[in-house]
Amino acid sequence: MIIPKKLFLILIMLVIPAFAVEESCYSSPELKRFYEAFKLVNKDYVNKVDNAKLIDSAISGMLLSLDPHSGFLNKDMSRELTFYSKGEFGGIGVEFIAEQGSLRVISPLEDGPAYIAGIKPGDYVIGVDGRSIRDMNYSDIIMKIRGRPGTKVKLTILRDNNSAPVEILVKRDMIKIISVKSRIENNDIAYIRVNSFPENTADNIISHYKSLISHTKGIKGIVLDLRNNPGGLLHQAISVSSIFLKKGNIVSTKGRVKDSNMSYNVSEGGYKILDLPIAILINEGSAAASEIVAGALQDHGRAVLMGERSFGKGSVQTVIPLSGGSAMGLTTALYYTPHGRSIQAEGIIPDIIVEKSVIKEKTVASNIREENLNGYIPKDLSSNTIKNNLSINKNNGDIIRKVEDDYQLERAVDLIKAISIYKK
Repeated sequence: MIIPKKLFLILIMLVIPAFAVEESCYSSPELKRFYEAFKLVNKDYVNKVDNAKLIDSAISGMLLSLDPHSGFLNKDMSRELTFYSKGEFGGIGVEFIAEQGSLRVISPLEDGPAYIAGIKPGDYVIGVDGRSIRDMNYSDIIMKIRGRPGTKVKLTILRDNNSAPVEILVKRDMIKIISVKSRIENNDIAYIRVNSFPENTADNIISHYKSLISHTKGIKGIVLDLRNNPGGLLHQAISVSSIFLKKGNIVSTKGRVKDSNMSYNVSEGGYKILDLPIAILINEGSAAASEIVAGALQDHGRAVLMGERSFGKGSVQTVIPLSGGSAMGLTTALYYTPHGRSIQAEGIIPDIIVEKSVIKEKTVASNIREENLNGYIPKDLSSNTIKNNLSINKNNGDIIRKVEDDYQLERAVDLIKAISIYKK
């Protein structure tokens, strides 16, 4: 979920006590029908039901019927949302959306409990602790998955390549988001991994980059890895984009109401990285804020995008406080890249498609060259020695070439190397 820094703080009072509601307050037939149903449940249902729970469930159902990202946040969830924006919260570390009686995993946070347990982007959670979640409301499902650090939760998972559900046990923990990681690749390429966009993400990127260039001479380019990044704060997406852009638009929003139509431009001043080529890695787990950054740098011609089409989460959720400490996240607008492309559903399409590959050790003994032939003439003509290569095979007949496990990253590094060579 992308959370704008300046929220539209609209206080909505929604209290319907069972004992003192005047039907005349509800002029429309639809609201009258709702009150009739509420009153009948309160009066005739076989078990006594808490009125507050009934109302919360009604709001939750109403919002979930709109789209996968609108939803009701009870008091506890509303409080945890604040912790998330600061980069620290309790749970298993997964970004979900509700989808057809299940929860779809957008992305597990790297190195979080779910990631370690083997939860993957695109997985469907259909059960929690042995109980189906089909008839549960979103708030209750999330609260069942979250819990005290150190406790465990069993998730029933449907995965596309498996015909039967699998159960995965995940140990809850206090999740502290490490938003940025970095290292040097190929001795001269800055690899910067952004896991999400909580507060201070842009500052962390700058700090990591300064550290890399202080320890490495002659950095030739940057690989910005946004794969499996579920998003975060809008203003951080703008700040991160502003590091790599001199001027211009980053993203705009369009909605039904005037206040939803906004345009966000590159921040003037601040630390800039404008002189190095950039390759950005994205995949199906890249969503929201990460799509804004990727789309902005792509439209400005500032980076080459590589990998797979992103998730396509291009809608704005405004967090609106309700009475009693609860809130609702309501979709109020859609995001558009600088060239006016809608991110919603379509996602961001890379300039170079690089699918995930499972790369194993490869035999190259069949790659015969001149130097492998019996009796080849060496390059040094001053020597009349004829070289005899009866066999170059090792390891039971094969020469083994080791390759990196991360094929997409390997391709991005190769691209930066190629650009550097071309510039020379």
